[in-house]
Amino acid sequence: MTDLQVKGRMVSFSKLTFGTSDPAAITKAVSQLTQGEDAYHGTLVLLDSTVDLDLAHLLKLVRDSGLQPFGVVDGMLAQQARALNIAVVPAEGPMQRIQPTQGTSTPAETPKLATSSTRAVPDTIYYDVLRTGQLLQADAGNLVITQDTNNGSEVISAGSIHVYGSANGRLIAGSQGDATARIFCQKLSADLVAIAGIYCVADDIPAKYQNKAVEISVSNDQELIFRHLSDNHG
Repeated sequence: MTDLQVKGRMVSFSKLTFGTSDPAAITKAVSQLTQGEDAYHGTLVLLDSTVDLDLAHLLKLVRDSGLQPFGVVDGMLAQQARALNIAVVPAEGPMQRIQPTQGTSTPAETPKLATSSTRAVPDTIYYDVLRTGQLLQADAGNLVITQDTNNGSEVISAGSIHVYGSANGRLIAGSQGDATARIFCQKLSADLVAIAGIYCVADDIPAKYQNKAVEISVSNDQELIFRHLSDNHG
């Protein structure tokens, strides 16, 4: 075992976007988030603003309200955040949600899947290249993409993900907590892969699996396991 292990887990957070510099309005709006049955007390929050605000004061207000700020979106607050050693997260452009086709191929055209478990829900199949800025999501069952996923795209599946081309962008399987889900791809070049909230970014994916046909699963120790698809599993 090495002295340093890198483990990642995706966590839920909310983004707060401020469109006013009125202190009273901000205080009231933030306080309302931690009151009532739907309270967000203790929630991790990412701060964004369309107006110029005093970030130090804003951080104190948010913390005093019971929320946990962990960074700001690159924009109006970024310069102050860097001066305060607060994390700055790149702003994301809007994603175009794509509707997958399902069950439109003939049996001869449909790939044979190595599924992680028996599912009553049919697989969702997408036959085109998933392009930059596009989001493909399946809220149940496995998700099959017969061509490439481009850089800047995102794939989210409640079950396993199968990419029969080059897998770029972000691949998120087991999005509802299914740790038996897996990711299969013919060429792994993704920016991020995740299963049931456990993730690995491109820089941490072992070099021997980059641009190779790979299967990714979750171990009993809650770590991602990478295997070449050519390996004999026995």
